[in-house]
Amino acid sequence: MGNALVSVIALAIMIAGVFAVLGSLFDSNATTSRALVDEGIALSGIVQARVAATRAQVSRDDVRTNVDITISNTGNVDYGDFDEWNITVEYWSDSEELVIKRLSFSDTTADNRWMLRAIYKDAASALEEIVHANVLNPMEEMVIRLRLNPAAQVDRKGRVVVTPPVGEPTTIFFSA
Repeated sequence: MGNALVSVIALAIMIAGVFAVLGSLFDSNATTSRALVDEGIALSGIVQARVAATRAQVSRDDVRTNVDITISNTGNVDYGDFDEWNITVEYWSDSEELVIKRLSFSDTTADNRWMLRAIYKDAASALEEIVHANVLNPMEEMVIRLRLNPAAQVDRKGRVVVTPPVGEPTTIFFSA
């Protein structure tokens, strides 16, 4: 009877060990599966996110250059949090220096910063959005202003790269 009891206890310990290993294996697979689903959701957002810079309008004085850029949301993602956008500008100054700057977001017009001027259903006709104020929804356009100091050289091309927090960057060229 003593050997039988030891055998049953040993068998119970082995079965508990097998279930512990299997449980750990299933938990690991569940964690991996959740991570793959989360990654798939994030990638689908990136695939659906698309913006296009469609127009650059320039005004200039002796000290600075303002560049107004129209950006269309051609994807299926809503954009807010404009301080998370990355705006990089490259241009030649009047002193023949190549200027490359990353511009930060600002609520007001300031040198070497960019601001959101307005969001439109149609920027060309100045038809402003009414629903979801301060959010760039699909099929809407926004106009941003870059204030560059030193001023951009006249008749020489500059480049602006606009990178939203989700999606690919868009590039547009301008001349002062």
